[in-house]
Amino acid sequence: MIVEIKVVIPKKLSAREKELLMEFDVLQKERGANKEEEGFFKKFLHTFSNEKP
Repeated sequence: MIVEIKVVIPKKLSAREKELLMEFDVLQKERGANKEEEGFFKKFLHTFSNEKP
């Protein structure tokens, strides 16, 4: 079996999209997301913000 996955990464996020991602990050932490998941979302959010990791 061969599976092909196409991942599209946006170059710019609107203010609302950033807000939704931040809210999702908070919900992940509340549910006890593991360190690997938190790392991914923090890296993703830092990619689209002016923050440094």
